[in-house]
Amino acid sequence: MNTNAPIQSAIDYIEMHLSEPLELAQIADKAYMSVPNLYRAFYALTGHPIKEYIRKRRLSQSAWLLRHSDKAVVDIAFECGFDSYQTFAKMFKKVVGMTPGAYRKSVVHYSFEAMSLPERVCYLEEGELSARYPDVKVIRLLPMQVAVYRHRSGEREGLEEEAVRTVFELLDRLGAAAERLRFYGTNTQLPSADRPYGYDILIPLAGPESDSAFQSEAFRITTFPGGLYAVGKCPETTGADIVAAWDRLLCQWLPRSAFELGAHPYIEQYFTYRGAVTRMNLHLPVQRQMEPETLDTIFVKPVTVVVCRAYGPSAQNDADDRLTTWLIQEGLTGNPELKLFMSYSYSVKPGDEFWYELSVSLPDNRAAACSTTDSGTSLGEWGGGLYACATSGAYGLMTGVLDKIHRWLYENEIYAADASRQWFAEYVPGEGTDLERSTSVKCYVPVIQTACRNKGGM
Repeated sequence: MNTNAPIQSAIDYIEMHLSEPLELAQIADKAYMSVPNLYRAFYALTGHPIKEYIRKRRLSQSAWLLRHSDKAVVDIAFECGFDSYQTFAKMFKKVVGMTPGAYRKSVVHYSFEAMSLPERVCYLEEGELSARYPDVKVIRLLPMQVAVYRHRSGEREGLEEEAVRTVFELLDRLGAAAERLRFYGTNTQLPSADRPYGYDILIPLAGPESDSAFQSEAFRITTFPGGLYAVGKCPETTGADIVAAWDRLLCQWLPRSAFELGAHPYIEQYFTYRGAVTRMNLHLPVQRQMEPETLDTIFVKPVTVVVCRAYGPSAQNDADDRLTTWLIQEGLTGNPELKLFMSYSYSVKPGDEFWYELSVSLPDNRAAACSTTDSGTSLGEWGGGLYACATSGAYGLMTGVLDKIHRWLYENEIYAADASRQWFAEYVPGEGTDLERSTSVKCYVPVIQTACRNKGGM
């Protein structure tokens, strides 16, 4: 089913009614699809959740009126479809970076134009990565001599911030502090029960003169081997912003690229001024894909699972905590028979409406005996029907892989997404101790067949 035209109809309807209250059910009617399918199709074909798209279009209209009219700010807010001045002012400052009044006097220009989907889809096919991620570059870091400080801790939380703070104190005592300093950081797992978490700070050395500044037991001089990296910018340095920037590289950019995760370390590059971190670059280790990822349609047998679902901005951590607690309670931790599954509200950004769930299959001899009462868990079932399936590395929320599957569905004439069933992902552990790199993930999106399939297959 080709969905470009229906989604363009939805975009056109939004454009004609920006100043009015917009209900998703009305927009879905114009696109001749259900609201869940509208969520998925709109996000897959435009790259924007539909609610975010509407907000940005309204803000763009208001920015134009602020700059080119003398209307009162409160009148502009209502004219552009906001239900109150307070909502408008808060959203404008969050997205544009300043208040509406300040924007009117500034030279800053904010614009988010209405999309023409046929042009957009053609452009994405030809240059999706550079269009969606203009700041991401693939570079090769050359080997370099570095002074390494290894920070050890018994706690994972706050490890990086503590390491950076400590290294500045050491540099100050050694007389090696500089007004502007750039260095790298990378996590390392340590063979210690008390302090298993490590973070290495790597300070590039300019030559023998700089080597002498690090003559201390706290530092060791070594050569960093370098490697191929996808580099993304992180202008804000709070913990949440850094996590979001890593997710953007790993979950969104990487699955769309011609690369896969490399075996060399993740690196964070710090830019500092007078002992404070001002911005960061994130270096994702990559290598060229050996084989292209495949997409198939398969029939999946149903499997009974215990489900832990949580809601809101902390849904991922909450679901993980509940499942861990339940596994300990039932004595199932480390059971090799268990299979781990994941699902979440694809196309909804983390917030109050976001949900996330983890689930595990049950060993046949334990299914009847396991308790799901008063533990934040419930019994459920995965599979049972036809699915589009793609296998890739474990890339966080798997957003990029899901985008690929949905775009494929919206552009073919044989299969369509089945909104009556839920998508899910299955984690398949690999060999070795580095599970993050060896684990593969199978993403299953439920489909229905809408036309006869040729003998040649997909």
